[in-house]
Amino acid sequence: MRRLLACLLALMSLFAHQVQALAQVTETDVSTLTRSIVDKEIELAKLNLHVSPHPSIWYNRRWQLAAITNNSLTSTGAFITAGTAYHYQERPLRVPKNVAADGSMLRGTANFVTVGECLLEFGLDGRNYIKDKHDHRDLRHARAQAITLKRSIDQLIKQREALIAAKGFDEKTARRLALEGTALEDIRDAEASHFVFLYGHAKGLKAAKMLTQLMILGSSLQSGIFTFISVYEQLTTRGSVHTRLHDAAISGFGDIVGGSINLSVPFSTTFWGKYKQRKSWREVSKEFERAPGLDPTALRDDFARLSELWKERDNNAEQAIPIVKDLCELEADMVSERREMYQREAKHAHAMFLLSLISEPGGGGTKVANGIGTVVGNLLIDEPNEARLQTIAGTATSYGVGNAVAATINIGRLTSETIRNRKLSRMHKTRREVIESHIQRLNAYETKLKNIPVEKL
Repeated sequence: MRRLLACLLALMSLFAHQVQALAQVTETDVSTLTRSIVDKEIELAKLNLHVSPHPSIWYNRRWQLAAITNNSLTSTGAFITAGTAYHYQERPLRVPKNVAADGSMLRGTANFVTVGECLLEFGLDGRNYIKDKHDHRDLRHARAQAITLKRSIDQLIKQREALIAAKGFDEKTARRLALEGTALEDIRDAEASHFVFLYGHAKGLKAAKMLTQLMILGSSLQSGIFTFISVYEQLTTRGSVHTRLHDAAISGFGDIVGGSINLSVPFSTTFWGKYKQRKSWREVSKEFERAPGLDPTALRDDFARLSELWKERDNNAEQAIPIVKDLCELEADMVSERREMYQREAKHAHAMFLLSLISEPGGGGTKVANGIGTVVGNLLIDEPNEARLQTIAGTATSYGVGNAVAATINIGRLTSETIRNRKLSRMHKTRREVIESHIQRLNAYETKLKNIPVEKL
């Protein structure tokens, strides 16, 4: 009985203490929590900006230069093969071995230029991955940090709401605190949606880039190996012309396989990138309870309501600093700029995809045709006659023209990319500059916040 009474007294004492504590809640206590929430939201915003992928200008330049070099060497080699076949079509038995192999050697060299570029990019990607993982700036660590920050913000917002409900402020103060609470929730939701968007976007870009490099590496490597095997067999075989013709067909099989892979690259990589992006969005959306998005509408509405409310405050209250209103305005501006940036990049990516539908059939499609012509001309036509050389010359000519067209398109893409980047740089609208600008503005806001005493909030 005594123990029961002691427990009841202890519970009554604890309850009385909590009621007394809640009764002593002041607006300063709420402001302290508001400041903590703002600090966490700024931290989440900065994390998002560090996670945002920075496309390397030099990556595109290296890739385009390698493609132009490949197209140019391939086109030259194909025209040499076609010219030789046309020249000796009436004297097929007099085709010199070394002259017949010259075009193939150039095409083989072109393939290994692309192989070198792919290996270089894999090496740079590996170095960046190791560095990011060491610095805890990879996507896995960023995801864990972001979900921890969001949960901390959720908890702080709930504590703030509990304090406001317990105190029972006057109507004006309660309305202001409620509007600020809504704005804080919308800022949290905007940054959570931004992280979900960035995570899926980064995963999609990485998947598409990796598959592109793997497919191009596989295509170029096998084509280059088959081509040089064919050249070696043609130059070293001491058998009959008939034997050398069959050996020359080896490179044709490599062209058929390599050209088929090249033709499928734009569609395969685009599909794979979109698939990985949407899959990542579904996974992360469940954790953050937010869909990917960049919509400033709610933030604009919050800012408008808070601005109107602060105009209604009396002269003494005007001395306070509207940190939530200011952060709401800053966040709305940044979300609008991000949306504009990603829309601009999506439009540009679509234009580049359409160009690839011209350049890839020009290079890959005619490569398949050249492979078929090489196989038919050297295997199915058993004798070194005029029909054989005409078959080889025709497909080799189309191969040369196709790669010349592809080289022209790639030169145009490189030129337009350079002009576009310079134009955006002059307007300070490249992705890197936009992100750096947002980081600087958040740092400036954070510095301003640190200099404001809690009583002024």
